[in-house]
Parts: sequence; structure tokens; C-alpha cells
Amino acid sequence: FKNGRASVSLGYIGLHETIYALYGTETHVYDSDALRAKAIAIVQRLRDATDAWKKETGYCFSLYSTPSENLCSRFCKIDTKDFGVVAGVTDKGYSTTSFHLDVAKQVNPDDKMDFEMPYPAIAKGGFICYGESLNMQHNVEA
Repeated sequence: FKNGRASVSLGYIGLHETIYALYGTETHVYDSDALRAKAIAIVQRLRDATDAWKKETGYCFSLYSTPSENLCSRFCKIDTKDFGVVAGVTDKGYSTTSFHLDVAKQVNPDDKMDFEMPYPAIAKGGFICYGESLNMQHNVEA
């Protein structure tokens, strides 16, 4: 692990739910520049921690935007057991994958990508971005 030959990853899920837990559910993070900035600051803090650990130990630490669907359900079940049903946090039965826009927020694919764009530059250990579009099977001209 020394000198960057391998890395130790810090992964995270549930950024959306974290914002709701800290700041309430009245405003969706997508609809608020202030909440977006807070979400970015949380991920930056995680990145700063991995940078500090690397400096302290010489090991290569990286921040990984975890795409773990099973973990999203598992952690939500654990949180529900520990904290009960919390509106906007544990009431869906899953935590949102890393920095992704929660699927309940319906936006077009371009706006979704714009919303998620700041995060990969912070979490350089890995991430998955995806967009969903309409069925284009019968759009022969495209």
C-alpha cells in the first residue's frame, strides 16, 4: 500500500438522506443551492480525511462513491433498527447510492447529470454515473 501501489478506499452512501437528517425534508437538495453546497462540503470533508490519512501513513487512501444496492438496503435496515423510522431518511427502506440524486426526484437525464457533476472530481477513488431515458427503440431517425 505504500507509494500508491494499492489503495484503501473509504466508501459512502446516503448523502441525500444525510442532508435530510441534518437539515429537514422541507426542501429537496436538488432544489436548493445552499443544500447542494452542504452536500458537496460533506463529500469534500470525506476526501480531506483520506488525504490526511495518506499524508500521515504513506498509504494511498481514496474516496469511493459506493454503488452498492445491497448495502443501501442493509444500512437502512440497521439505521431503522437503531433510530426508528425517520421521514426522508429511513422511511423508504433504502439509502441513496453515494451522491446520486434520489430516484423519487423526477428530472430529465441532463439535469440529473448536472446535479451529480461536482462529486466525481472530489471522490476520485471511483464512482458510477448513469442516466435513464425513454425507450428509443422506435425512434428510427435517431
